[in-house]
Amino acid sequence: MEIALIQYANDISSEAHIEVMRKVKVGMKEYQLESMFLHHTYMYGGCRHCSYTCICPTGENSVILHYRSAATPNDKTLEDGDIALLDMGAEYHFYGSDITCSFPVNGKFTSDQALIYNVVLDAHNVVISEMKLGVCWVDMHILVEIVIQKSHFKTAIKWH
Repeated sequence: MEIALIQYANDISSEAHIEVMRKVKVGMKEYQLESMFLHHTYMYGGCRHCSYTCICPTGENSVILHYRSAATPNDKTLEDGDIALLDMGAEYHFYGSDITCSFPVNGKFTSDQALIYNVVLDAHNVVISEMKLGVCWVDMHILVEIVIQKSHFKTAIKWH
């Protein structure tokens, strides 16, 4: 029963993230992305609450760790070329989901954005393939660092 509840929270959260990706447009506000997620999880999943306060930064705001507090109004206008970093998860019968995704607001990665996205995706995939019962999270963290170092992405990106 518990696994089914966790799976449900994850499934409806995944659907909501996909719905936000489909509907996002340049000119919208960050809070509208959050609103679409909340609407979808409640309307189509019966999830009245989120696991935590939604985090929906775009553009330069996406580099602020856990952007979204009383000090951050979540009202930036989405611009062409922005990356959206959505960290949102629904809660269902006290079981919560936690999903983070990144995507280009205009639907197309720049070459720099694609490079970073693919390095992170490679690191993610390596960890998933190596993760098993008894493996320490520190070892997985070290593995991620190795993948990133081997990618040489620091030399490929123009730092501003």
